[in-house]
Amino acid sequence: MLFRSIVTINGIRARTSAGVEYYADGSTDYMLPQRLGFSQQLISDTEVRVYIDDEIQILGVDYTVEPYTPGDNRAVMFTTAPELSSRILICVNTNAQAVVNGN
Repeated sequence: MLFRSIVTINGIRARTSAGVEYYADGSTDYMLPQRLGFSQQLISDTEVRVYIDDEIQILGVDYTVEPYTPGDNRAVMFTTAPELSSRILICVNTNAQAVVNGN
């Protein structure tokens, strides 16, 4: 189940993380969100959070982030393909004004 949040500060809507949801299909690569509004060159690997079935994955252990190449979209690359039909959530915190944590 995907939850959506709207964060306001003093009545002004704050920009939260950009996210994209996938269901594992046997592949190891899944694209970062495309509706960020800025160059993917600005994304630091540590600003990418990845969850499989709501379990946080560890950067450098469970996944890496594809390096920036001009004109190409970046992807998360899993060390091992997630189990088929697992729910994958990729969040990018670059330029976010608020980050929602918790369950």
